[in-house]
Amino acid sequence: MEHKLLARFVPRFADARILVIGDLMLDHYLVGSVDRISPEAPVPVVLVQEERDMPGGAANVAGFLRAFGATVIPCGLVGQDAGAAMLLQHFGQRGIGCGAIIRRGDRTTTMKTRVVAARQQVVRIDREDTRPLDPEILAEIRRAFDGVLDSGVDGVILSDYGKGLLVPEIIEYVITRCRRAGVRVAVDPKVEHFRAYRGVTLITPNNKEASEGIGIPIRDRASLERAGAAIREAIDPEILLVTRSEHGIALFERGQSLDEIPTRAQEVFDVTGAGDMVIAVAMLALVAGATPREAALLANAAAGIEVSKFGCQAVSPEELLAALAV
Repeated sequence: MEHKLLARFVPRFADARILVIGDLMLDHYLVGSVDRISPEAPVPVVLVQEERDMPGGAANVAGFLRAFGATVIPCGLVGQDAGAAMLLQHFGQRGIGCGAIIRRGDRTTTMKTRVVAARQQVVRIDREDTRPLDPEILAEIRRAFDGVLDSGVDGVILSDYGKGLLVPEIIEYVITRCRRAGVRVAVDPKVEHFRAYRGVTLITPNNKEASEGIGIPIRDRASLERAGAAIREAIDPEILLVTRSEHGIALFERGQSLDEIPTRAQEVFDVTGAGDMVIAVAMLALVAGATPREAALLANAAAGIEVSKFGCQAVSPEELLAALAV
């Protein structure tokens, strides 16, 4: 019955206006079959049968939000290359504005190429530029962010993949501006920036990130509680969601004890994108008026659908409503 009551929030997701700032990427897939080993080296020969591109990283979060009907404004940095052109084309097809995306000819758009055969990833090839950003680019990022925030948003998501955009200076600037504006801010964290996220509304580390970020290995409920308490003391988020794969989601709220929510996944096919789905749906739910527990339940249900698909594929409102009805 609890899940069925959550359905009332899903139609409200389309009313949200969310700014996503972070590492924009393009996921490139080469899908084929293997029936022999190369005579040149002990590696499989993949006969490519399909090639496709999808938004990745922060761009994937934006796509997930848009699939629920929300207005999405991505803010980030790309190059002036084929990867950027393809990514912006995907945004255009989805009705996602690109006005806060900065394009620079001296940067490379992050692209991850995955070679897949028999539903197994054979190898991944990364193209990226993680050189430190110069002050001019950092100033451009701040101006682009300010322009969107000042125009009015319901929430801001920091999607940190450690590719160079969300340096501590930008992270702290975004959180400070959001708090002053009374706007919710959520972060999908990177371990090396963990303590820079202090003061966020919502933080969604996975089990490994939570363990490494706070220095407490999570092995059981007791260690989970210790890690959660330490994260809350160090970062002071209003809501902490630790995603724990087959163990579901651990919810920590201020003044509340640990709430363990079991997974809703029926079949796990590919966990790629599960974290992006959790932060996207949790933010949409909070904006729609859900409590932290209701937001966690909705995010858990949506992630359970997403991991049953190949690659990072969006979940529709209809799919989520159907899952909640079970």
